[in-house]
Amino acid sequence: MRRNRIIPFMVIMATLLISSACSTESSNGKLQEDENSIENEATNVSTSDKSDQSQKDVVDTEVKQTVLANHSGNINAGGKYIIFDEWVYFANILDEEHLYKMRQDGTKAEKLTDHPVKNLHIFGEWLYYVQVDHSDGQPFHQSLNKVKMDGSDETIVLDEPVGAVYGTDEDLLFIKDDYVHRLQVENGKVTKLPYAALQMVASDDLVVYYNHQGYFLGDLQGSEAEPLFTENYGEFILDGTYLFYTVMDGDSGLHRYSLEDREEVTIVSEKVDYFNVNNGQVYYSSAQSEVERKIYSVDIDGEQKEVLNTVLHSIHLTDEYVIGDYFRQGYGGYIFVNMETGEVEEVTPEE
Repeated sequence: MRRNRIIPFMVIMATLLISSACSTESSNGKLQEDENSIENEATNVSTSDKSDQSQKDVVDTEVKQTVLANHSGNINAGGKYIIFDEWVYFANILDEEHLYKMRQDGTKAEKLTDHPVKNLHIFGEWLYYVQVDHSDGQPFHQSLNKVKMDGSDETIVLDEPVGAVYGTDEDLLFIKDDYVHRLQVENGKVTKLPYAALQMVASDDLVVYYNHQGYFLGDLQGSEAEPLFTENYGEFILDGTYLFYTVMDGDSGLHRYSLEDREEVTIVSEKVDYFNVNNGQVYYSSAQSEVERKIYSVDIDGEQKEVLNTVLHSIHLTDEYVIGDYFRQGYGGYIFVNMETGEVEEVTPEE
């Protein structure tokens, strides 16, 4: 009788042990699954963070490597506009030419400096410019400055007067103390070049400058200058290896001089009041009176003449747009002309 009672008891205990083992195995399996899930989530978050950081590093690297220098023709016109990353940086004619930025449609306008500026260039995360003083009625170049593109960290680079500032891939060039100087942007080193000059232009590695002896050709390394001609011309712009210029007030038209073969040709025979050249495309203004003023474009040979459907009081050129400003009965703004389509857009800065 006692044996019959023990057998059921042992069966029950075996059943309980088997059930407990299965439950433990199931719990351990679920625990391992949860741990794997958490580990995978952590890995995904880590991978996402690394991807975001990688994209940020790429953007930062692109910004640091950005060089956007206003070319010779734009500096001749004041160098008051520069477009980068869908922002227009400009000397605002509606606020004493203080530095602003805005979207190209005029929205999100924001003031960046409390003083007038000109000769804008972008190197990395910095916007370089000349600080100007208009208090005597004439634009006096006070200093060469730089500022972050959000308006922060404004810094004086050279606290002394400089002439018009031209940009290359790595340098800024300007006249100081009657000589051409070169500023290496990366290290801030200023080098005096052996070129006594009253006026100058620069493009790529070339420098053309003028003094009382005439016009000369030099370079960024300060090589011995080559004499070009002795005539006293008016405005002049260097585009590649071509020098474009007017004579005195532009009554004799616009001329092109080759630095390679030393040949001179007249490409526009009518009076030229002001002009600009970039990448072989020439834009100029001509008029017998203001009501007749027009803006024309021609190629470097003076051919394929076209007229713009608007009037600009200054001509600035980017790769895509002709930019200028206007005033009408106390009201002013900016004009963007699409080079490809000819479409004209008038813009007024607004917050």
